[in-house]
Amino acid sequence: MGCKHYNGVRTYCMDDCKIGKEIYQLGTGLIGDEKDQKQKVKLKWDSVCQQALVLRSKGYTYQKIANQLGCHASSLRKQLHQRGL
Repeated sequence: MGCKHYNGVRTYCMDDCKIGKEIYQLGTGLIGDEKDQKQKVKLKWDSVCQQALVLRSKGYTYQKIANQLGCHASSLRKQLHQRGL
């Protein structure tokens, strides 16, 4: 490794090294951002699926619903199926 203080113990950098702590914080921030993004996508699809159910009850086909909501019909059907709708 390129650090003169590295002694072979991986947790040393996270616990005792200023740069190691900063790198660790950046990494955990990325993981949090990824979780937030997944949550946003799930919430978006929840909303799309609810709108799709309303349109479906009005007699729209999945293709027309997908076109109106701006997604692919196969993706819409998959998301509805995942939610048991």
